[in-house]
Amino acid sequence: MRPYVVAAILTLLGWLPAKAEDIAARIEVNSSLGRAVCVEDPSDLVQPVSGQSREIGVAVSVQNYRLLLNVDTLLSLLNRAAAAGFAACPADIAVGVFIRTAGDPRLAIDFTGQPLVTAWQYRSDRQWRIVLNNVQQLVKEEDARKAASTTRVQRFQQFVSEFGVTAGLGPETLAANPFAYKGKTVVVRTTFDKMISENEAIFGNIFVSSVPSATFTKPGMPVVLAIRIEGLSQAVNGLGVEVSVPHGTYVGSLLCQQSDCLDILPH
Repeated sequence: MRPYVVAAILTLLGWLPAKAEDIAARIEVNSSLGRAVCVEDPSDLVQPVSGQSREIGVAVSVQNYRLLLNVDTLLSLLNRAAAAGFAACPADIAVGVFIRTAGDPRLAIDFTGQPLVTAWQYRSDRQWRIVLNNVQQLVKEEDARKAASTTRVQRFQQFVSEFGVTAGLGPETLAANPFAYKGKTVVVRTTFDKMISENEAIFGNIFVSSVPSATFTKPGMPVVLAIRIEGLSQAVNGLGVEVSVPHGTYVGSLLCQQSDCLDILPH
């Protein structure tokens, strides 16, 4: 196998760093009406020195910011951005580079929020001053979100498997025709209203029997509820009127920390 093919495979597997020229990036020099704008007074990003009276900003957007964890890759990309800036202005300038993710509407040079990386250098010494580098922190946060998502999926899959759930329904769908699911175990995202007997409770517009008496203690508790559908039952609503509501037998539940149960449900 040819060496460049091996290198490409290793790069895809994350065992070799990608070269800067392999990064899908867009470099935009600060401009107005198609002409480069070299500002007279350096911004707060750049520390002016004698003889350096101008600065130009260069915005860089990258498709895969994880590649910037590699220092050589980051410096190569910064050098490409600096070259674009130096080419657009006279000799007495500093280049300020702002790297953000592709598609970020905050790519504008004058945006004051936190980009991925900010850095600058003078033409005279070509030494990079890294002012800010958020890449490692953002990768850590993204990995934590992915791990939490994986945990949610696994927990929900175990719940579905353990209780033999065959469908997930919205309360409105169940209310429209509970008989379509009679005898089946379904999962519904709902809220606990109140116990109406030691083992019977109202969840939203659903009457549920065989409920563990000590599981639900506060009205409004969000819950992912597994119930076996029995059909319709009569229940008294909040106005004291007897109405027909879906009836299910309690099978299992997961209590949610968030009102929308996104801490439980896969998304």
